[in-house]
Amino acid sequence: MKAESPERSALVALLGRRGIRQREVADAIVERDDPAVGIEILQRHLYEAEGLFHEAILSRLLDDTEQRIAAWKDSGIGVHAYFDQDYPQQLRSVREMPLVVFTRGTLADDTRAVAVVGSRRASDDGVHRTRHITRMLADNGITIVSGLADGVDTAGHETALDLGARTVAVIANGVDQCYPPSNRELQAAIAKTGLVISEYLPHVRPTRWQFLERNAIMSGYASASIVVEADERSGTRIQVQRALQHGRPVIFLDKMLAVSWAKEATDRPNVHVAASLSELEDLIDQILSDQAITTEHLPGIDPPF
Repeated sequence: MKAESPERSALVALLGRRGIRQREVADAIVERDDPAVGIEILQRHLYEAEGLFHEAILSRLLDDTEQRIAAWKDSGIGVHAYFDQDYPQQLRSVREMPLVVFTRGTLADDTRAVAVVGSRRASDDGVHRTRHITRMLADNGITIVSGLADGVDTAGHETALDLGARTVAVIANGVDQCYPPSNRELQAAIAKTGLVISEYLPHVRPTRWQFLERNAIMSGYASASIVVEADERSGTRIQVQRALQHGRPVIFLDKMLAVSWAKEATDRPNVHVAASLSELEDLIDQILSDQAITTEHLPGIDPPF
């Protein structure tokens, strides 16, 4: 097996270290445009914690991490650093870009991907609408992205699988964990034909704040987000905030205008309201067409190596 690069191993090792602020690491690496900065940060951290023996500890830690990565890969878990050729290109454009993502399933060119999100306690009407929306997206060859939660997420993923469409689950825990446990079979089915992706180390269990961070990755992965149904306190609001920060369009179904934060958001650029499935289809077609034109005229961005 090909040896892991020390830069990748350092980034993975940093994920598991207390006292390391991932945002500061990412900012430092991006600012200098050098993956080796991760090794420097890890070395400095070990020096502050261990003193004179930090060099030997660094070498051992990198070796141990390389073995962990190899074991994960042997078990079917992909480990992708931001400088790898197969790292999702669309995530490189968001400030919350994870330095490493972990996957089960098949990576693909998901430039035509749309997030379908909403309440965990979806109404029958919300589930019904989600299924119709997912069918429309699938018929147009669009990847359906969601978060594997109960309610709208589950309806979207299940419908996509039933139709043989590609679906991507962005989760808030390690890819070898499942939340909610009731979706274990659904997660396994998505991994077989689509993709399960996470910024968290394998074996990491979900926490409340990780779900909020997950929304940033989900909105970054998708070209647009469709909000089917949500209430005043729904975490879907974070998805909307992140999407707009990323410059990604948000589409509310018209019933969402009864929710105050959704109605307020309609005054912002890149926010649309769809009153029918055909209107939603036209919006998605225009958004993806505009994106394709913009991407075509942008200079190519190559990973560092």
